[in-house]
Amino acid sequence: MKDIVIYGGGIVGAACARDAALRGLSVKLIEKYDYASGASSKSSKLAHGGLRYLESLNFKLTHESLVERDWLLKFASQMVKPLPFIFPIHKDARLKIKAGLSLYDLLATSVLPKHKHVDNIPLIRSDIKEGYLYYDALLEDGRLVFANLYDAKQKGAVCENYSESTETGKVTINAMGPFSPLTAPTKGAHLVLPSIKSETAFILRAPQDNRVFFVIPWRGLSLVGTTDTHFKGNPAEVKVEQSDIDYLIEAFTYYFPSADTTIISSFAGLRPLIKTDSLSPSEVPRDHLIKVEDNKISVVGGKYTTFRLIAEQTIDQACKLLNKNTPCQTKTHPLIDPYPHTGTPLTPNHPYTEDDVRFAIKEEGMKSTDDWFFRRTEMGYTDGMSALSKVETILHESYNAVS
Repeated sequence: MKDIVIYGGGIVGAACARDAALRGLSVKLIEKYDYASGASSKSSKLAHGGLRYLESLNFKLTHESLVERDWLLKFASQMVKPLPFIFPIHKDARLKIKAGLSLYDLLATSVLPKHKHVDNIPLIRSDIKEGYLYYDALLEDGRLVFANLYDAKQKGAVCENYSESTETGKVTINAMGPFSPLTAPTKGAHLVLPSIKSETAFILRAPQDNRVFFVIPWRGLSLVGTTDTHFKGNPAEVKVEQSDIDYLIEAFTYYFPSADTTIISSFAGLRPLIKTDSLSPSEVPRDHLIKVEDNKISVVGGKYTTFRLIAEQTIDQACKLLNKNTPCQTKTHPLIDPYPHTGTPLTPNHPYTEDDVRFAIKEEGMKSTDDWFFRRTEMGYTDGMSALSKVETILHESYNAVS
């Protein structure tokens, strides 16, 4: 029997497997679908502290998130890069935003430049004249999942996707995100639009309800998101609805009235938020919850940025149940994307190669072209589908060689 069996192959489950394996524990991770098939490959692609959480005085969450953002920039630098943001302001909000950004800088660990005032913001509607420039980070969400899984496997963990296993361990961890009964999921929808020709991201407030949303430079395009609405259906069937599109396009064109709104692609994921009583989606805290019952642990909530911390605290609880005094190793252990990036490029506009596809088949449990284009990479959401026939050929050859 394994020390720990983990159900859920998203970012939290993968990070728990890595943390436990680095402590020398025996680990098995089981995923019913593909790894990263939920929100872990459909996030806003940001490692950030959550500037808006300061409005609700959640300084602890913001500080934890900023510390983890800076950890990612240092220890996962292949997959996490600094990203400048502009926060446009009206004069009556200048002092409030200035105070918030000053506190944001203070709660971080000074890896990134401090905020500064800017005039004459380019591209945006002409009646907005000024704003603040500050920094957060852009992350490759799917690749971070697979980097965690690969490192866990290198340390002895067993990982299975597309699995119907019902195995239990000495400790069993439920990291199944929105499939957990402890969650009240909310949907976050995103649109991929033609680039607005800016290397700087924008943090904006939607005119419909004053919610924060982002316009982010992403793979030569613009990523616009996100929504935040209650979700009651099957988490495996979440999708972008017309109401999501209408909301995001209306908010986007308010600030960029002449921009091209041709939708290149779209995606939606579910935030596995802690179940609470009658709060609006945006008011639900983004803190995480670790619940221990007998030899079972459930972990829900939290932000993508804090996955390493969530995993550390979860495996700390598992070690208590196992009566093992094995400290966390991930704080000083780099997280590396294992793709070799050797061989023939798949397309001119993406870093991935034919050798990367072969690696994904051999080491990452890749079973289909969708596994490649929408979870191990983002190529399916951008202009990468031109490589479909190449990936199909490699997949066919690889499985024929095995059989």
